[in-house]
Amino acid sequence: MCGYQEHIVEFIHKEMSSNSQSRKLKDLCAQIIKLNKVTPGGLKSYLDRGRDLLEKSAKGVNPFDKFKPEVPKGVFLKPGEKSFDDYELLGV
Repeated sequence: MCGYQEHIVEFIHKEMSSNSQSRKLKDLCAQIIKLNKVTPGGLKSYLDRGRDLLEKSAKGVNPFDKFKPEVPKGVFLKPGEKSFDDYELLGV
């Protein structure tokens, strides 16, 4: 199993009856298949990106070093006021 999650399957085998095991394993497989489909690049890519980020973090690499945080300018809107309704009409 990818990602070192064998303990989940082992728990299902040890702690559940045959019927429950079968159902739980089918449910787990269905979830994994769905996650693999909806995750950009699949689960393997997700795990690879996570490992890469952890490795870089351990080395002190910060991909956001060149950015400076700032508070964006905004407008305080209060429901019922004209400015709220104007922005609502614009779809903001």
